[in-house]
Amino acid sequence: MRRSKEERTKIVMDIVKKLRYFRTVTGEIQNLYNSEYSYYDELSKLFNNYIKNEESDVDEYNGRIRLNEIGKDAEYILPFTNSKSPLFVIRMK
Repeated sequence: MRRSKEERTKIVMDIVKKLRYFRTVTGEIQNLYNSEYSYYDELSKLFNNYIKNEESDVDEYNGRIRLNEIGKDAEYILPFTNSKSPLFVIRMK
């Protein structure tokens, strides 16, 4: 079964919340969803397209985005069907 627009919005909002309140290794809170960061536009476009896409032939969005300001990559899987769980993780390169 395909996820509704509301379900996709909830997934994105959860990811954005975690990015805004990202806990560093030193325990500090850092806003990684900052409009001044180089990857912000790419993330925003990805999230907007994921929420708005109504095409039935797309199963998921997946890939990596380089988070230059923190020297790490974000790996994501944003599925359109309920058979797969969403994934958004920040990994060391």
